Amino acid sequence: MIPLNSILATNGVEYIPLLIFLLTALISVAAVIIGCIKGFRRVSWGGLTWLIGCLAFISVNRTLRDYNPVLLLPSVQMMKKDVQELISSAVIMLITLLTVLSIRGILSYIFRPSLRYVKTKFYKQYDLDEDDDFPYDTNRKDEIDDDRDIIETDYLTYKVPVRNYDEPNVVGRALGGLLCFANTLSIIFGVVAGGLLILNLTGLSKGALAGMFAVPLTKEMMRWTLAYAMDFFIIGFISWVACKGFRNGILESLRSLLVTLGGMALIGVCMYLPFSSWAVPGGGLEFVYNLWYACSKITGNSDPMIAGIIGKLIAGAIYSVVAVILIILMNWGLKKLVALVGNIAPIRLIDSVIATILYALMAIVICMGFMMVLYVVHYVGGFEIADMVSNDSFIARGAMLFYEHLFAPIFAG
Repeated sequence: MIPLNSILATNGVEYIPLLIFLLTALISVAAVIIGCIKGFRRVSWGGLTWLIGCLAFISVNRTLRDYNPVLLLPSVQMMKKDVQELISSAVIMLITLLTVLSIRGILSYIFRPSLRYVKTKFYKQYDLDEDDDFPYDTNRKDEIDDDRDIIETDYLTYKVPVRNYDEPNVVGRALGGLLCFANTLSIIFGVVAGGLLILNLTGLSKGALAGMFAVPLTKEMMRWTLAYAMDFFIIGFISWVACKGFRNGILESLRSLLVTLGGMALIGVCMYLPFSSWAVPGGGLEFVYNLWYACSKITGNSDPMIAGIIGKLIAGAIYSVVAVILIILMNWGLKKLVALVGNIAPIRLIDSVIATILYALMAIVICMGFMMVLYVVHYVGGFEIADMVSNDSFIARGAMLFYEHLFAPIFAG
């Protein structure tokens, strides 16, 4: 067995925080340079939105959690104090995030050009890399061998997103640098905080890497991690899902669900119907019976049971083909409806707002399910709650306490 504790204890693990700090500084400088080159309008706003949403939630929640009107509801007042605080914090978080995302949407509409999709031809030798600038500059020309003629098949046509950006001025470049710096710090915080949580939950912070966690810089970072990391991760996930909802819209989301899940369910029903107890004479689905019975006759098999099974499979396949045709027609009609709604700004806005709220609620349910899994792991001895969140955590610690109140009587029994 490798003596990990003794090896790491003699190899200067206490210098790891300093190395991470220096690496963060270098990456931040590079981020500022890249942001200045690209300009404010071409830099992603995702990291900054996440950071502002988290800070706004912490500030508002500290001030208004105990004065939230939701606490006046009789059903809430009957709950334990910890659960009341969780409900109040969750409501404040949802309202804060929707407010921040709304402000971002308004600012994006004002300061960023609208995204549109255009068909653009690219030379076949052009490497379409995801990180390239082709969505922003579709007029780039590649070096072409002048010794041969260029024909139409030498080009590929793609439907690509295009934003018509103007050349950034000095202010735009300075703001771009600051924005890219904020995005980079958000990403680094997420990576470092996630790493510290994993090390703390696995016990390495008290064993092999105890020297690193004894450094004052690590101690301070660990304090912030235990207080806010899980809350920030939850807020970030909910924000990401809510933004997906805004972009997709409720009609497009329903179309996707109906076509995918609804389509699979419809095909499954079509295959099941010939085998059901209703597909018999007098069973209510005589037309299904008539089809599979006719199909069984044309198989030419002398064994009635085998002929019946083959006939039912053929009938199910026929109904499935009809179902696929209906799904294709329904998908075509729903796409036309989504496109029609997309051209009417007020309806499109209402559609996107409803989708944003529903997606955010769905993300909250997913997060609560994830926290329930973590609580079960904690209960069976996987880790201690104090190794993941501190008393300063609002959402994550409240969720763990909620499940403790919920499951403690069940596990005790």
